Amino acid sequence: MVALLGGAVVWAMVAFADFVRDVNALSAPGPVTADGIVVVTGGSARIEVALQLLADGAAERLLISGVHDMTDASSLVQRTQADPALFACCVDLDHAAMDTAGNAREAAAWAQQHNFSSLLVVTSAYHIPRTTQEIARQLPGVELIAFPIDPARDNQRAVRQESNPWPGALLAREVMKLHLARVRHLGGTIS
Repeated sequence: MVALLGGAVVWAMVAFADFVRDVNALSAPGPVTADGIVVVTGGSARIEVALQLLADGAAERLLISGVHDMTDASSLVQRTQADPALFACCVDLDHAAMDTAGNAREAAAWAQQHNFSSLLVVTSAYHIPRTTQEIARQLPGVELIAFPIDPARDNQRAVRQESNPWPGALLAREVMKLHLARVRHLGGTIS
């Protein structure tokens, strides 16, 4: 029993170290284009980065997934100082998603509705592995291009000048959620 427990602890430590290394190695791709952009709400700069990508012509439409029920397009235009015409023509809001699996379901429905075969996925770097995994489960065959947000832009607090700019507790929660999602998918449950 002790050996089994010790093995589980070692596995968890290695999985965490691999996750941290992989997340810290992520960077935004160079000039890239896709059919659509999906941004998952949560970090302070995610929506602004996605809107800039849309304005720069990286895609033809943008889905902002996980928007609070009380938030509408006009309040997002005001908060982000986005071009209202760009918002009116090319931005869709998803108020239904409550978690990453919900973001993936809504992104899949939106991409299928528009016949998109490629998506830029904008979220925090630490959230990229789980977000892309969840969307890929819903949209097999659709190319997903990860666009991680730099931690210096994503954190509202000052970023620590260390090899890992993300708080350890945040990363630990995220790696657990990632592995739980993998187990859930192995069991055949998509929702």
